[in-house]
Amino acid sequence: MPTIHLITPALAQANNGNWQTAYRWAKFLGDQFEVITTKQWDSRQHPARSRDMMIALHARRSASSITAFAKTGRPIVVVLTGTDLYRDIHVDAEAQHSLELADRLVVLHEQGVQDLPAHYRSKTRVIFQSARRLKPSGDATGRSKKKFFDLALVGHIRAEKDPMTALRTVQCLRVLPRSGSAKPIRL
Repeated sequence: MPTIHLITPALAQANNGNWQTAYRWAKFLGDQFEVITTKQWDSRQHPARSRDMMIALHARRSASSITAFAKTGRPIVVVLTGTDLYRDIHVDAEAQHSLELADRLVVLHEQGVQDLPAHYRSKTRVIFQSARRLKPSGDATGRSKKKFFDLALVGHIRAEKDPMTALRTVQCLRVLPRSGSAKPIRL
C-alpha cells in the first residue's frame, strides 16, 4: 500500500486548524493509503519508497520536511494555509522555496488561487473544506424560539486573517432595516 507522509505543524494536542485539517485528510485518505501524520519527516524513521508521496500543510512551517523529501524525487503536495496565503509566501524565503518544490499546490477556497503569484496557478487546485450538516434549530415551522440570531467566529484569530471583518459585518447588518420577525444579531 502506498504511503502518504502527512506533515502538519500541529498534532492532536494542539487541536488547532492545522491539526483538524490533517486529521480530516488522514481519515479521507486512510482507506487507500497508509497515512503517517507527523510534524517533521524523518527519512531514517519513515524512508520514502517508490510509491510514496508527501502532503505538507503550511509552506513555511513544513519547509524543512518539504526540502528533505524533495531529494527523494517523490511527489509533494503543499496545502497552503491562511497564514501562507496572507503573509508567508509574500515575505518568507522558505515558504517561497516550498512553492517551487511542490508538484501541486492546494488552496482551500477559490480566491486562494488568485492570491498566488501567476506562475504557480497552473499547478494549484482548490479543495473545499466540508463539515457535517447541522440540524436546523426551531420548531416545526422552522421558527426559532431564541431571542437572538447568534453568529460564531471560529478560528485562530490573528491580524493577517482580519478579525475585524466579523465585527464590521455585524455593524452593517445592524443598520439594515429588519422585518418584525427578525432577531437582533449577537456575535
